[in-house]
Amino acid sequence: MVVALVVVVIVAIVAVSALSVVARRASVARHRAEGRVDQLNGRLAEAVDLLEESDKQRRAAEARSTAAEGRTRAAEQKAHDAERRSGEAEKRIGEAIRRSDEAVRAAVASDPARTVWELEKLRVEREWMDVVGPGVDLPVPWDGSIRAVVATELSVIREVMGTPSELALAGHVKLADPARAAVTARVSVEMLRRLARSGDEMDVSVTADALTVVQPVHPDETPTDLSGLAEVAGRAGLSLAHEVADGRLQARLSI
Repeated sequence: MVVALVVVVIVAIVAVSALSVVARRASVARHRAEGRVDQLNGRLAEAVDLLEESDKQRRAAEARSTAAEGRTRAAEQKAHDAERRSGEAEKRIGEAIRRSDEAVRAAVASDPARTVWELEKLRVEREWMDVVGPGVDLPVPWDGSIRAVVATELSVIREVMGTPSELALAGHVKLADPARAAVTARVSVEMLRRLARSGDEMDVSVTADALTVVQPVHPDETPTDLSGLAEVAGRAGLSLAHEVADGRLQARLSI
């Protein structure tokens, strides 16, 4: 009887010990499982953060793409507008040439001498347009006078050759004879072009009877030779005098 009781007690003790071991193992397993769950939760949170960041970058990329498409459309519109304006400018130039041709034909039919002066006007406008482009007014509005020719020529020289100049105008210088006006204009332009080649500033004045240009001459430079032009002017009935004094060249063309 005692032996049976002892056996029962021993079995009970063994069972309790086994249960204790199983419980400890279960507890360890549970703690490990909880640790893995925490790790998985952490990785899941990181994955969610990465997904949100990726989505944010995607939205930013879409916004940049939309903005780029807008800029492209704007650039295409500007190019289209520029092409349209260019076409309109070409039409205006063509219309101006047509009107010029008509003016020349009308002038030739009515008065050959005046035709020469009309051609001089067209030359002045064409040279100015070649430099600054169509649609820009002449520096001095065309009034049929020598001063309009001189003012425009000096502006062309400044734009093309870079030679500075000062222009003083006194009175309205308009020649009654269109042929003489055209010859005077051509001699004036040629004189200004030749003097401008030195690059030194020109002081130009236009009065009722003369075009005068004063320009410095450096000691080591050879003054501009206007003798050939003076001979041509003389054959046309004009007088071109020039001299160098006190380090300055003064040229005077009678008008």
